[in-house]
Amino acid sequence: MRRTFLPIAFAASAASLASQTWQEITPTTFPSTRRGAAMAFDSTANRLLLYGGAQPTPAVILSETWAYNGTWTKLNPATSLPRWGHQMVRNTATNRVVAFGGRSPTIAALANDTIEWTGTNWVAVPTPTAPQARYRHGLAFDSQRNVMVLFGGRGVSQVLDDTWEFDGVTWTQRAPATQPPPREDFVMAYDASMGVTIVFGGFDPDTNSLLGDTWEWDGNTWTERTPVTSPTARYRAAAAFDTTRQRLVMYGGFDGTDISTETWEYASGAWNVVASGANTGTQDATEVHAGYDPQRRKFVNYGGVGAVFNDETWEFTGATTGVLGTFGTGCPTSTGIAVPSAAVPPAINTTYTIEWSNLPATTPAVISVHGVSRVSYAGIPLPLDLAIIGLPGCDLLVSADLVGIETATGGVVNTSLVLPNVTAFVNTSIYSQILIPDALAPNANGGASIGARSLIGN
Repeated sequence: MRRTFLPIAFAASAASLASQTWQEITPTTFPSTRRGAAMAFDSTANRLLLYGGAQPTPAVILSETWAYNGTWTKLNPATSLPRWGHQMVRNTATNRVVAFGGRSPTIAALANDTIEWTGTNWVAVPTPTAPQARYRHGLAFDSQRNVMVLFGGRGVSQVLDDTWEFDGVTWTQRAPATQPPPREDFVMAYDASMGVTIVFGGFDPDTNSLLGDTWEWDGNTWTERTPVTSPTARYRAAAAFDTTRQRLVMYGGFDGTDISTETWEYASGAWNVVASGANTGTQDATEVHAGYDPQRRKFVNYGGVGAVFNDETWEFTGATTGVLGTFGTGCPTSTGIAVPSAAVPPAINTTYTIEWSNLPATTPAVISVHGVSRVSYAGIPLPLDLAIIGLPGCDLLVSADLVGIETATGGVVNTSLVLPNVTAFVNTSIYSQILIPDALAPNANGGASIGARSLIGN
């Protein structure tokens, strides 16, 4: 049955419907060539900051701070330690850019200090404890829990696999039962739309292992995702989370043999290659400095290493193509856990259909649930234990804003939504799940699918 989805809870602004393009920018003033700098968005001045790095010849560690908002401007903070191999993120709670670690204050020294950008200056943040000194680690800011998340990197004597969180005052080491293997030079970013920190790829020089795995951290558990399609193993790729289009953008990297010029996007467990070949960013596509500018809606890349060290500036404007991804943990029927797929991505002005498979062949019908939230429903936090309706061991993963009964045939059921031709719906999400009656299920009553997250396109 087709149902029209008119979620009044959508808090959406008019979306950019620009086509997907890479464009080289040729400013008159720009930073010198370097490697190992860090880039993050400074929302107080609506600009990207580039800090530090090491120039190649002669090898000199830099303390420079540059700002970019379509043009480059060199800033002049009163205090600024030379630093390279560090990472930097924006604390969305305080609107300050925070950096940790790297090689500082000399080109070979290793630091474990935490510093903040005040808007005019870099200042040290006193911390009673801190992770061990490292560089080439990962850093992200979890805006749902207001903590900075750190993972991995190279320490004094080995590559690391530890997870730390910083609440603005104290660093706390977390001890999850499962975590990604040790690595350096990997992609790490926070997806606020799904409440997870994403890790992809990297390299473990201790075992000479090139990595191509994808992990998500929800604040308690690291979960390895196994997308149907995924980038090849690589390290030193450029990446940032596009907060407008609600997806991670990744460019370039080295696969052990070749430098990639692919552009990939990741949303809710789904990787998609969106550009490759010559019509992309810099061809010197390792160790590119990257950040997302939400004011100008651009994924910005500066520099890079390949045949040469370059000082190019490139911008990527992504397309608003819809994506179906998955999240959460389902509970099994007698045939396992039901999973979603879509032949056509979700888009406004269409009838959008999700096919749910791996149901018992005898299932006559299921309950479909669609909502605008995966966090809460009617003030009740999600996931919600469904033992209250006779499905022990199963969780409701989505808000029940639209509930229906759908007929199943041969272990498959389709749920269809009419998505109105409303531009403001682009880049917003619908969360879906089905509940499946089955007397032969492990709990003797039925199961629940994993969650489907439909990121709406145009």
